[in-house]
Amino acid sequence: YDGQGSLYNPFAGTASYCTAMRGSGRVVGQEINKSTWAIGVLRMLAYGMDASSLYCEDSLQMWRGNGSSVINPERFDCIVATPPFGMRVNDPHHSNGYSFIEDLFINNCLNSISANGTVIGVFPMGVTFRRWKSLESRQSYIDRDQLDTVISLPAGVFNYTSIPTVI
Repeated sequence: YDGQGSLYNPFAGTASYCTAMRGSGRVVGQEINKSTWAIGVLRMLAYGMDASSLYCEDSLQMWRGNGSSVINPERFDCIVATPPFGMRVNDPHHSNGYSFIEDLFINNCLNSISANGTVIGVFPMGVTFRRWKSLESRQSYIDRDQLDTVISLPAGVFNYTSIPTVI
């Protein structure tokens, strides 16, 4: 991502990815926790960025992309996020048949990126080994040449978890 296109962060937290990948392009973010969202808005303002496109809302229910959405009809050049680890999706109206948020995130991203877009996500290592629909999805990403690289990180790399992760 060169900072010129559009960036979407559906799990924005304190807007770390939004501020790190800033440029002259459009940045859209969502954070469900109001206190965390407020910190993200302040961080974006401190970096001289327009914080009006950092929304305090649930990205699973209000996904801002897919090319046909009334909320946001565009596709994004880059989607980057760290979805909550191991969270189960309990809402059948928004799950698309996926049980875990990481799988739903990847599916939504692939339907929301531009033709040459990039998706970057940080996930628990278990995402690479899960069965059922996850296995079918991973195989289809490989078959359609949608998976470029998986980077395995050791336990303890991130402050908030001691489990091994993948990018």
